[in-house]
Amino acid sequence: MTACRNLLARLGDWRQGVVDGVFAGARACRETRSGQQPADPNAMEPRVAIGDFDTSSGDFTLYTTSQNPHVIRLLMGAFVLHIPENKLRVVAPDVGGGFGSKIYHYAEKRSSPGPRARCAGR
Repeated sequence: MTACRNLLARLGDWRQGVVDGVFAGARACRETRSGQQPADPNAMEPRVAIGDFDTSSGDFTLYTTSQNPHVIRLLMGAFVLHIPENKLRVVAPDVGGGFGSKIYHYAEKRSSPGPRARCAGR
């Protein structure tokens, strides 16, 4: 791949042992350690979950501000509600810029009204 006659990379140049040879032939080498602070993304919109349980069909609907509704459906069905995935519908509206913070399965999803209504038989 080239850009303005400037070689950026050539695929296939990465051979075993080449790196050691490059360092051995270098005029100077410096070893350094560096660190990266952990990221803590915070979206403007809060995380929220609202659930609904249909007593006539046994179906759940979970409305949640998640970036990953398919995984939430899997985790909620298999490990929280102990129901097959076809009994759980997860609706995730446009969450804006979650920046990765809304990918995970948080406590508010399992404590939403849907699971509680099922436990109460309502």
